[in-house]
Amino acid sequence: MNATRTITGKTSKGQAVEIKIERTIDVQEKIGFADGWNINLGKETIDLTSIEVFVDGKFYTRSLGAPGLVDPKFDKSGAYARLGDMYISQARYSEIMSAIAEMDAELTTPEYTEIKTIEIAREQSAELALDAEAAEYARQIENGLCQKCDTYCYGDCDANQ
Repeated sequence: MNATRTITGKTSKGQAVEIKIERTIDVQEKIGFADGWNINLGKETIDLTSIEVFVDGKFYTRSLGAPGLVDPKFDKSGAYARLGDMYISQARYSEIMSAIAEMDAELTTPEYTEIKTIEIAREQSAELALDAEAAEYARQIENGLCQKCDTYCYGDCDANQ
């Protein structure tokens, strides 16, 4: 499902600005391709955002995501957020984010929420497994595992060369 919003305004120099936001949120079948066989792997979520900025009717920049906040200690120009290749003010950032939130509320379905929750749980499970594996490896190194040969040689692996 798609939704589109357009925000218009003026720059500080009086130029006309048009910001087109397109949002796609949907659920689709995930297909795996294996030696000519199409295997249905279940459902997956689609979550896309495209923002295009036009100044005086000419294309200026594009972003494939929401604007990112600028850390004030790195930017001295007073910009609040970055959108594509340009910086925007806090007021413009608020307009864009409220339009995105409005589209999210319009497009999100119970099925999407259910599938997204499952995907997030899988990602968290994978991260926990990696953390557990790293902790186990650190424990093995403390117990004398040689990082060079991955055995408990206690330094003798150099003697065999």
